[in-house]
Amino acid sequence: MRQTPKKKLWFRAKRYGYGWYPSSWQGWTVLFIWVALFAGIIAWLNLVFENVFIAVSLSILVGAFMTGILYGISMKTGEKPRWQWGGDKDEPQ
Repeated sequence: MRQTPKKKLWFRAKRYGYGWYPSSWQGWTVLFIWVALFAGIIAWLNLVFENVFIAVSLSILVGAFMTGILYGISMKTGEKPRWQWGGDKDEPQ
């Protein structure tokens, strides 16, 4: 039986709660690019639209869309997420 090589994880599961944190340079790069794009798009939306309601509404939509993209990348390149209460990951809860 042939073993598949273990893939390098970009994101590790948080020790407490639900979510991930970057655990490699690829994960940090993805997060940095995500933050820069998000901040740039929000700033651009605030400059283009004088109506505050439209700017805020579009900012919320863009934020939800970009968060979904980051979540997808984290799911693909990270550990399986689950709620954790600390302790060793291999230790039964």
